[in-house]
Amino acid sequence: MPAPTTTQAAIRRALEAAKDIGLNVAGYTVAKDGTISVTLAGAEAGQHARPAPRQIAPKSWATR
Repeated sequence: MPAPTTTQAAIRRALEAAKDIGLNVAGYTVAKDGTISVTLAGAEAGQHARPAPRQIAPKSWATR
């Protein structure tokens, strides 16, 4: 089975999507399976995609 081909249009869409949401793009890589990975520059590179879940404390009952 031949390796999937990644088109310039697919790469362009991935880079434009990252820029459209305000990320600073430093570069990109294309894996053998056709996966496009966008590398971020600056402060975004160290941030996580999702914030850490916050701790939820049990609600205290009202005193009578």
